[in-house]
Amino acid sequence: MDSNEKVLREAARVYDSTGGNADGIGRELDLVGHSALLEQLQVHFQELPQDLCERVRAIRAPNDCISVLLLGNHSAGKSSFINWYVGEKVQTTSVAMETAGVTLVRRGKKRTQWRGKMTLGNFPALERLGRLPGLCDHIVTEFSTSEKNAFRSLELIDTPGLVDGNVRYPFDVDAAMDELAKEASLVIVFLDPIGKALVGRCMKAVERLSTMHHSKMHYVLSKMDTVADAHDRQTVVSQVAQELQSRVKGTHALKILQIYLPEKAGEGVGLKSKQEKTRTQAPNQLLDVVDLLRRTVDSRAQEVVVRALEDCKSLRDLGEKLLVYNQTRNSHNRGVKALQVLLWLVLLGVSLAGGYWVLLHLIKTDPLLLCVSESGRTIHFTHSHSGEKVTERIEARRYMPCTFMRMYSGVPSVSILTILFITILHNILFKVKRLNQLTPENIRNLRSMLKHVETKMVPSAKSWRKILQTDSVTDHD
Repeated sequence: MDSNEKVLREAARVYDSTGGNADGIGRELDLVGHSALLEQLQVHFQELPQDLCERVRAIRAPNDCISVLLLGNHSAGKSSFINWYVGEKVQTTSVAMETAGVTLVRRGKKRTQWRGKMTLGNFPALERLGRLPGLCDHIVTEFSTSEKNAFRSLELIDTPGLVDGNVRYPFDVDAAMDELAKEASLVIVFLDPIGKALVGRCMKAVERLSTMHHSKMHYVLSKMDTVADAHDRQTVVSQVAQELQSRVKGTHALKILQIYLPEKAGEGVGLKSKQEKTRTQAPNQLLDVVDLLRRTVDSRAQEVVVRALEDCKSLRDLGEKLLVYNQTRNSHNRGVKALQVLLWLVLLGVSLAGGYWVLLHLIKTDPLLLCVSESGRTIHFTHSHSGEKVTERIEARRYMPCTFMRMYSGVPSVSILTILFITILHNILFKVKRLNQLTPENIRNLRSMLKHVETKMVPSAKSWRKILQTDSVTDHD
């Protein structure tokens, strides 16, 4: 296992420890599970930075290998190239339309095949693709044990050849290509130079995909050994280049590779003798395509390491902000609770005052006469004791009810007390609200997640970076 393959496989496991299983066992211990936890907790914290929330929400498990989408017109040599690159006949090749569906070619422990539901169920990245009507019955995965070239780290995706006319496909080919291109790291367009390179349907697909995935697009003129001489080859290349320039975005960097498969060399049209075959031998950039795939694997492995470190940082930043904002809300809620208690006490006092005033009003009693004598200092309290009336004199300043009598007896109307009652109740119910907080269990899970990211995930990503550095940089004395 080389460094790129090791990094890709370990990264896929760290992001999704369940291996794509629906039961989700172990999901809380991977980056996708941490992302789901934070997405659940951040719902009630609208003050969180939205760009950070979006970065966390966008965390997805990378594929354990690099997806390369091959598309082109019918009989353009896609399947033949896959067989040559893998070093094994995994795809049927002929003039007829053999590839009527989507075929994923991957490395496996043995030569075997997975059909529709097995393929869609084991590769989460294909979830949206599986929703296309008719596709489930026309998608397979071919596993090969080959270790040729960079196949161990690649997933080659063969698609139906595109033709003009009334040909009907069993599913929406354009929609399928759009979905596959989103997941692919590289899109290689195969064009047949013998009268089929400019198939309208193929060119429309190229135009559409280049708009969305310009940096992924690469173009190959296959079977160039079938063109008789250099002048004809140059004419074909010029025609294809002009057509692509009218459709493809950013054509200043357009490069068209001319290839043919070595074992099929010499099958060209119009080559009548061995001498002429040698004289008109076409240049072959097949190794450039091989190098392109290798460089894509290298760069993708580096991107996965950088992305893993960035995702860990995003998870850590958002988790820490959640704890800080939760602490702020906790302090706010404690203040709210204290204020609510105070307002309820004031409300109780206002209610008692209103009730007391109403009571005195109903019995038509002046409260001042109950507490104030002519000198304004004593209370004359008469009551019965053993059948006799007894009058007592109590100093008003020592008699608490009289304090309240003086405080409230001068209220001219119960309406003022009613206004105070409504105002205070409104503040309690609407103005002073408690904010949502994390539960103790949420806080424990959040702290556990932060610890796991810091002690497990970040060191793992740094170790992958070290592996790539060790594999690429030579030690100097």
